Amino acid sequence: MRTNLASVFTSTRFQQISRFLHVSDPALEVVRGTPGYDKLQKVRPLIDYSKKFQECYKLSKYITVDDAMIPFKGRWGIKQYMKDKPHKWDIKSYVLADASTGYVSNFFIYSGKSLDGDATEGLCTKAVLDLVGSCYNKGQILYVDNYYTSPRLFEILYYNDIYATGTARANRANYPVEMKKSKHPVPRRAERGYYRHLSRGPMTAGIWFDRRYVNFLFTASTPAVQPGEAQPTTERRDGARKVDILCPPYLSDYVSYMRGVDRGDQLIALYGVGRKSRKPWKRIFYYLLECAILNAYIIESFSDPNHETSGRGKRDLKDFETELASMLIDGFVGRGRRLDLDASHLMQKSTLPHFPVPSPDGKSRRCKVCAIKGGRSESIVFCDVCKVHLCTATAQRKCFYLFYTVEDL
Repeated sequence: MRTNLASVFTSTRFQQISRFLHVSDPALEVVRGTPGYDKLQKVRPLIDYSKKFQECYKLSKYITVDDAMIPFKGRWGIKQYMKDKPHKWDIKSYVLADASTGYVSNFFIYSGKSLDGDATEGLCTKAVLDLVGSCYNKGQILYVDNYYTSPRLFEILYYNDIYATGTARANRANYPVEMKKSKHPVPRRAERGYYRHLSRGPMTAGIWFDRRYVNFLFTASTPAVQPGEAQPTTERRDGARKVDILCPPYLSDYVSYMRGVDRGDQLIALYGVGRKSRKPWKRIFYYLLECAILNAYIIESFSDPNHETSGRGKRDLKDFETELASMLIDGFVGRGRRLDLDASHLMQKSTLPHFPVPSPDGKSRRCKVCAIKGGRSESIVFCDVCKVHLCTATAQRKCFYLFYTVEDL
């Protein structure tokens, strides 16, 4: 299988295609400042179509919501500055992913404050509820970080049969006052591994001390070790040696299932197909393309976990992308003139003589055999019957001989 993608078309041709690429009809776009204007209108049809991600894969019991940043440094009103992120300037996207595989099931691209939104709920609560709407009444467990965690959100999720676990910020509204360290919840200097919890109804607030205090809020886990179960521990470093310190039961679940979105972002970053662009909607286009490739790879791995290639066992995302590109190319060669790959010249071999003669106009042109193989060698030798240029027999090339004796070049 040919995987030399550079032989398909030149970088100039790629730039031409990218220049005239459109996802929406420019004639139907709404002018800025008029009713119905959408900041994402240039990529809205693709965003709406990508909602089919939810139909192609059944999420596992454990799901996660987190933000995924789309790097962009150009001029656009919805980009944000995140000083703690690897890419400081980004387009922010909220993502619902499978906690085990990283499959991107749903997403929401933040485009600024909505005037018609629900004013009673904050942005984080509304974003999570919009993302997990298709998961209601399925008994799944959601994991989020402290940016999203709030008693109000977890209460709504619980009564829609979605359990949740997340780190928490103690200054959130309705967070138990007794669990705030400023209100004497724990000793001023506790030992590493100290934890306690407070339950009210279906919701439990917990606090755990490692090198600093970490707050938790959850409706999905048991707050304490059950009789007959081993006390969970987590490995930490104490100077030059590693030690095991006590941890609450919900911590190990949180660490295992929280990084679903990060797992997907890591795979995308390894073999991404995105390209720099001054047009912000193209950065979103490339991101959605990468999500589609990642999801296809996960679906293939899930349906055929023993898929092997080249005798190396389960293949990685790079091998999948290479095969996908080769299938889309399907033998197409776009460099230079279009090449016909049939074997009609072999049928003429026994009926017509083929002799190498100089080109009628005296000019060298691309050898057809070298072009089929992805090379770029020119020859003045010409076949007067087939009207093609071919390299004569040399120590390196035997194109004239191969063209009339080999069917599959």
